[in-house]
Amino acid sequence: MKLNRKIIVYILIILLVLDLIFFSFLLISKKITTKSFLKETVTSFNFNDYLINDEIISSGIKNYNYPKEVFNYIDNNKVLIIKNKIIDDLEISENSIKDLLINSLYEYENRTNYEIKDNIENDINLFSNNFVKMISDYSLTYNFLNKISNSIFYPISLISSIVIILLILFIDKDGIKKISIILFCYSFILYYFNNNLFKISNLFKYKKNNNIGLEKEYIVCFIFSFVLLLIYMCNLFRKFLRNQRIKGYL
Repeated sequence: MKLNRKIIVYILIILLVLDLIFFSFLLISKKITTKSFLKETVTSFNFNDYLINDEIISSGIKNYNYPKEVFNYIDNNKVLIIKNKIIDDLEISENSIKDLLINSLYEYENRTNYEIKDNIENDINLFSNNFVKMISDYSLTYNFLNKISNSIFYPISLISSIVIILLILFIDKDGIKKISIILFCYSFILYYFNNNLFKISNLFKYKKNNNIGLEKEYIVCFIFSFVLLLIYMCNLFRKFLRNQRIKGYL
């Protein structure tokens, strides 16, 4: 019976870990597909830095096909209009990006009397095409994550985690310690994802704040794990005092 109970506990722990992984995916998806997060992401996105560091444009600059100063005259108002279009519709036209860059090119040529359109036009077309494709891919990912994170899977996953935790606490005499350790580790995993998830993405590299907004979740997990650990330590201390009293009577 003890062996069977131990196996059941191990199975429940594995199921809990798997469920927490799936729940984390849903939770993060839910956070990054809110309208406020989308607005903050797009608004803080540094288009000029992204443009200069783009592989096609940076290669043209390094090969002396054109100077980076050609993009010093990008109309920030038009950039804002494009950003608002992305926020509202999650899409933009390729011509809007081309016009933005071509107008900056014309302004540069007017000020310097140096014609470089033939050297840069193809790169502008390629960049515009790639940028629009990137937004399109982001839109598809956004819609998918938004749909799945707001589906029935989210409450099912959350309830499943709670039920499994309660079962472990009920079945295993050391369940409090095990759940405390799991939640403690989980809180730090959420903390890491909260601050580092988007650093690996080229798109979010040019976003000022890469924070997802999981502070409440990992703080709650940490506090809950600490409370459970405290209860476990109190129980151990009570057992120790009880054993000492029993030894005193022997």
